Amino acid sequence: MTTAPRRGFALLTVLWLVALLGGVTSGILVLVRREERISANRGALMRVQWAESACLAILQARYSGYPDVRRVDSMDLGRGVWCRATVTDLAARVNLNLASGAILRAVLGSDSLAAAVMDWRDADSIAEAQGAE
Repeated sequence: MTTAPRRGFALLTVLWLVALLGGVTSGILVLVRREERISANRGALMRVQWAESACLAILQARYSGYPDVRRVDSMDLGRGVWCRATVTDLAARVNLNLASGAILRAVLGSDSLAAAVMDWRDADSIAEAQGAE
């Protein structure tokens, strides 16, 4: 009668070990998959940085030869990566909060629109002629 409980104990021990090994294996697989995704994301980020550097180098090379070049048309860098760049002169932009009335009229091309912007900027709530307080 003492042999039956030992067989049952051995069977339960083996089943628990199999379950434990299965749990450890699944945990390791989850970690491996996560690390694989992290590695793929890092690779994609590096490709983006390389593409950015290549696009900038292309723009600089074209600009050094022809200073009037302000953009690079879409260009295939390989593996589905495209380069398109545009140079914008930030000094040519107009700050609507600081521009004078004459500059606003010249840029906007409308006296009433320039007056509306000027009226909107001032601190009072009195509408000026052609303004829109």
